[in-house]
Amino acid sequence: MKKFILLLTMLGMFHLGKAQTDLIISEYIEGWSTNKALEIYNPTNSPINMSTYRLTRYSNGLETPPADITWTVMLPNRNLLPYQSYVIVGDKRDPAGTGQEAPVWAQLAQRADTFACPIYTESKTMYFNGNDGVALEKKSGSEWLIVDLFGRWGAPAPEKAAIPGSSNTIEAWTDVSPYFSGLGVAVTADHSLIRKSSVKNGVTVNPALFNPLAEYDSLPANTFYNLGWHKYNGAPANSTPIINAEKTVFFVVPTAENGTSLGNISASDAEGNSLKYFIDYGNFVYVDDGNPLIPDKRYEPFGLNKSSGELTVVNKLGLLPDIKSVFYLETRVNDGYSQSEPLDIMVIIASPVTAINISSAGGLNQITTNQGTLQFSAEVLPAVTFDPALQYRWKVSDETIATIDPKGLLTAMKNGTVNVICEALDQSGISTSFELTITGQTSSVTTSKPISVVLYPNPVDGSVFTINSSKEIESIVISDLAGREIYRMAPGKSLTSAEVELGSAYKGVFIVSVKHNDNSLAVSKLLIR
Repeated sequence: MKKFILLLTMLGMFHLGKAQTDLIISEYIEGWSTNKALEIYNPTNSPINMSTYRLTRYSNGLETPPADITWTVMLPNRNLLPYQSYVIVGDKRDPAGTGQEAPVWAQLAQRADTFACPIYTESKTMYFNGNDGVALEKKSGSEWLIVDLFGRWGAPAPEKAAIPGSSNTIEAWTDVSPYFSGLGVAVTADHSLIRKSSVKNGVTVNPALFNPLAEYDSLPANTFYNLGWHKYNGAPANSTPIINAEKTVFFVVPTAENGTSLGNISASDAEGNSLKYFIDYGNFVYVDDGNPLIPDKRYEPFGLNKSSGELTVVNKLGLLPDIKSVFYLETRVNDGYSQSEPLDIMVIIASPVTAINISSAGGLNQITTNQGTLQFSAEVLPAVTFDPALQYRWKVSDETIATIDPKGLLTAMKNGTVNVICEALDQSGISTSFELTITGQTSSVTTSKPISVVLYPNPVDGSVFTINSSKEIESIVISDLAGREIYRMAPGKSLTSAEVELGSAYKGVFIVSVKHNDNSLAVSKLLIR
């Protein structure tokens, strides 16, 4: 054993003394239940064929490299391109599985390039649980050389440590020296660990102590959205994919079958790289089967085609509007080198709209005051348990005569007759209109000059952004996608620019309506992340 470690030490010095020369482990996922994954990254400028590499698990402080081949798994005969990654996920995919055979979550499975180790007695590599070392090894003649090592092997094995946010403990390396004694909180269990972007070479020597935060950044359990790409300081510059945010609300009926298409998400990439689409959060509903001894059943009803961005029903058992009728899904797109900012979309489970009834405040059908306003409301049939405003949108037949905001408030602009239209957002095609007569307008808005409103930055990282307009601003209203107003401001003086500060709790896509002193209205979308 001493000779073996000495050999590894010499090899480790050789590798660490050179620039990036080999594959590394770039991400380690040890999540709830069977949610386990490893990501392999190529930090070099040349393709590397993975057929001569394997992963080996050193279980619970095992003192020597395991002779049993069931503790290893080979990587595929595939070239890993420069600055790209390869994701291996534990092969637990039986929807009926429970306990140690429970299926990995869909949001992890979608990130997999391959699945490994479906049967424990045949291959144990992907069953690590926080106190195991995992080595990436390369065949050299008849020997296997370690090119990277997560954790360590040999005594002392990690002792039980606290799990953040839980009263439970688990054997794992921690954030406090000596990292194995149970001091601090568990880091290598119930966490996702991402290799720091400055790391370019693997660990080729079994360390005396393993500090997991020395080379890894820690994220909470079941964080999977960094899989499939890796940020590395030595990689060439790459443009981040951009998601088209035009369509953010989708509808599906409760009786939809698996395979039913809800529509598409689209994105673009400046370099023309192939894109992959993912749902990273929100795609779940838990169902209590009435047995307190069995965990609630988790259903993940929707899937996003990796290649095309088509959103479909993949598990109709999760279409349970009495339990959860509105899903808020966080989606992302990556090109293998970088990843887009998240786009929040809504999926609404509801029967098709059969009728919409429009009414106006006080039953009025005319406006006679200059720049007068009139509030409209809509009744949607059949009735739903969620906010019915999610099912429709307002518009007018002639925006030179009147404008209407997302909440149905109409503002007169010039004399004439206009139709107020309320149309369903689902595929029912239902819409209805209300004829309104406008008189008494003493001024009108010229439309010869386009309105220019710029939100900066957009997306917003934080809570502060600026609105710049080509016209003087009278008021600013910000609403969520359900039409609920979250912010209103009237500058009180002639301004073409205004700084807006929202609370830190607001995340997602919002509608910014800017009304100008000449009564014109501009509406823009804002992404807060």
